[in-house]
Amino acid sequence: MHDAFDDGTAYRAELSARVDHPVLSDDPILQHDLRLPGSWWDDLTKARRCRQLLPTVSPYDSSTWTGRSPSSSASQPRP
Repeated sequence: MHDAFDDGTAYRAELSARVDHPVLSDDPILQHDLRLPGSWWDDLTKARRCRQLLPTVSPYDSSTWTGRSPSSSASQPRP
């Protein structure tokens, strides 16, 4: 876990893999269009499809949780 603070804003990140090529942005807020190649979007689509096939126990991924209106979920305890 890596914590950083800048101008009163706290950032937290967890390093899961070292990137040994240049990063896309040196700012936590994107300041310009990244102009990602089509292959990047294709890989993202494949990853999302694979993720959809995995079973989950998270209530945030279930249609019953995400389908609630804000007024009905406000009175519900957080899972």
